[in-house]
Amino acid sequence: MTIRNILSHTTGLPEHTYTDMPRQCFEYDRIKSDLANVPVIAKPGQVYGYQNVAYSLIGDVLFTVSGKDYNNLLQDKIFQPLNMKDASTDYTSFCYNPNTAMPMSG
Repeated sequence: MTIRNILSHTTGLPEHTYTDMPRQCFEYDRIKSDLANVPVIAKPGQVYGYQNVAYSLIGDVLFTVSGKDYNNLLQDKIFQPLNMKDASTDYTSFCYNPNTAMPMSG
């Protein structure tokens, strides 16, 4: 699996694998380790399958490369330069901002 597979939702994992786990308050590290047990439906790059949980793996890649977590990188590189004062990607900001867009339900 490559970065391109993660970003293009072509990991080979079934669509919406474990989408319900974050809503059930499972920690990311637990969900990530459970991904290794999911049977793939195709080789990476062959089939599109929308995949929120696998997409989150890109945060690990970015942290390894930059030393910054996904939330801080988005704030520093996108939200602050564009003066997006209410934009966020973390759960706490989402909960305490009255102007939010609800996440997709799977």
